[in-house]
Amino acid sequence: MEEVALLQSKVNTSLRRKPNVVGCGVGYKMTAGRCTESLALVVLVRQKQPSHVLAEAERVEREISGVPTDVIEVGDVRLLGWPAPSWQEANPSLRRVPDPERLKRVRPAQPGVSIGHYLVTAGTFGAVVRKHGRTCILSNNHVLANGSNGRDGRARRGDPILQPGPYDGGLVNEDTLARLAWFEPLLSTDDMGPRSGFARGLNRLLGMLFGMKLAPEEPPVNTVDVALAEPVDPGLVSPELLGLGKVTGVAKPELGMKVRKSGRTSGVTEGRLIAVNVQMEVGYGDRSAEFANQLLFTRMSEPGDSGALVVDENGQGVGLLFAGSDRATLANRLDLALEACGASLS
Repeated sequence: MEEVALLQSKVNTSLRRKPNVVGCGVGYKMTAGRCTESLALVVLVRQKQPSHVLAEAERVEREISGVPTDVIEVGDVRLLGWPAPSWQEANPSLRRVPDPERLKRVRPAQPGVSIGHYLVTAGTFGAVVRKHGRTCILSNNHVLANGSNGRDGRARRGDPILQPGPYDGGLVNEDTLARLAWFEPLLSTDDMGPRSGFARGLNRLLGMLFGMKLAPEEPPVNTVDVALAEPVDPGLVSPELLGLGKVTGVAKPELGMKVRKSGRTSGVTEGRLIAVNVQMEVGYGDRSAEFANQLLFTRMSEPGDSGALVVDENGQGVGLLFAGSDRATLANRLDLALEACGASLS
């Protein structure tokens, strides 16, 4: 596994220059629709193309440094807040009618129901966690913190978190379940932090004085899309996942493992882990963000399922769902999400 991951880090940039390639990861080689036991460098593309229509430089080699490659079509992967992205609007048959019980006001509220920052539409209440001895709600930044990068004013600590989310009828005066307590900034590919701003200024100066520039800077990379909200009353939330029950701990992601999730839109669904250590670009609105060290599952989600906890067959948490398409589902590693926010499962 480590050798393939090391190779991935070396060839990620060159592979991503190929048209249609949106990411890379590590997974088991699929042959004739069946999963083998051979590790492969997984190359993610928006849409598979017959090799004869691609120029030689555009094709993905069958092997790289002796490691087999496996090209997987993932479609247009985007953050899965509501409303529906274009791929679902174009394919109404992919839509699932949400369970009304997940869209209504529920007290105590439990993971799997509609929730959202007062300025967003709706996402999923992911889990109940503890931070510094206090009860908190775990979900995505783009669900609880309006996709803020921490400097844009899109969200502030103390903002109202509604259950149900605004799209599902939640009102600030009546349905405020919690207040935004913390979030990891969500950085887009054109988001320029302080050091990036300095580098741009230095590039301009070097260009004027010497006709030279620094090497182009890589876009900022996210590892988690996570935020916490503190209930106005701890008694207003319950830790049991709707339809799945109690979370029993945190599990290490294992390729091929079967998983389930409980989400606002598609309810309880099942999937399988097909790639780890995934690095790819994810769309949201008119922007995109680069994510690394992600988990790629078979499709098990729909818009509005963002924030749902992904659990294994033993009820242990594996991932925090945040993005997907009509082909696949993407999640943060739960251990990294909890580490980032300094929390533990309740």
